[in-house]
Amino acid sequence: GYECQENVCIEIEEGPVRIHDQNISGEIKQDQIWSGTIHVTGDIWIAQNITLTVLPGTTVFVAAHSDDQHSGGHEVPADGYNDNDPTRLFDYPVAHISIYGRIVARGTPNNMITFTSDSPTPGYADWQAIGLEPGSIVEYCIVEYARNGVDASFAEDNVLISHNIVRHILWGGINCGSASPTVTYNHIYDCGHEGVDTQPEGGKPYIAYNTIENCAGGIVINPGALPTVEHNILINNDRGIWIDRAGGIVCYNSISSPQGASHDWTYENFAYEAWAPHEKYDWIWGIGISDASPMISNNVLFNNPMNIMITGNSSPTITYNTIIDGNTGIQFHYFTSGSPKIQMNNIFGNQYNIQLLGPGIYSINAENNY
Repeated sequence: GYECQENVCIEIEEGPVRIHDQNISGEIKQDQIWSGTIHVTGDIWIAQNITLTVLPGTTVFVAAHSDDQHSGGHEVPADGYNDNDPTRLFDYPVAHISIYGRIVARGTPNNMITFTSDSPTPGYADWQAIGLEPGSIVEYCIVEYARNGVDASFAEDNVLISHNIVRHILWGGINCGSASPTVTYNHIYDCGHEGVDTQPEGGKPYIAYNTIENCAGGIVINPGALPTVEHNILINNDRGIWIDRAGGIVCYNSISSPQGASHDWTYENFAYEAWAPHEKYDWIWGIGISDASPMISNNVLFNNPMNIMITGNSSPTITYNTIIDGNTGIQFHYFTSGSPKIQMNNIFGNQYNIQLLGPGIYSINAENNY
């Protein structure tokens, strides 16, 4: 805008719009700062080069199963796991809210920001997700009762997701997509798909120092991704780390599942089933490798029915790990080909330390293990 006095006009920069204790919905065309209690009644989409800043202590209530924008989205293809899930269908995003754009939500350890459902009885997938664009920071936030938690799918590599609590999510807690965000020091639990995932043709995300528990999958690395996954603690997930046609480095993690995930994840009449409550505890693994060649080193895997499971055409390098107290230390499960290198590991206290299950062509270098 302009301020004019005595025929002299000076251009005045307009500052961010401050939103405090208000309802809000729709497109944000100018930088905004949220504080107090914000009630989101419809989809929020943030225009290009515009930033939404959320101040410490803000509570963002998202309308459950409601969206006054009716802006919709797209149907997610069936993949053999989600086929009967009603939240993948087109009708779901039409009636459920997402918040999307460049978001800087930086709470503090003693004054966290909360994104939650406004329902008095909140449940999985009451709302969609927080979607991030490049330059976003989500730090010291609680994100809960969404279908997806924090989604960095379109964020490239300039995104930080750190020191958050992400919980009660029907799908994935933090989705890296094909981007390369930094995902550190988060506590992620109770997710019906995975705590953290990459998507096909993923980037090189840094996933470290997170605690992930009671999820269908702890960390899922999908085809083409090359993440660094280190110093994470994974407890009672049905699949600790799953690596499918991908590479990357997996090191210095602690992975155990003495009980498995404790309950199913339900939406309406549909459920993603946890394995242990349905007498499938023996299916649980610490690290699963399918048609993949990652580097697996210096991890501690214990109390998993299968500590490491390798299948397909895989050539991982597995060195300097401690692999103990499972039904199986390392299982080659219908392994078809590849040249795994398994050296300098401590493998003991398992019913079978190394097990070959099913026919295959084996060329396995397994020397100097103890």
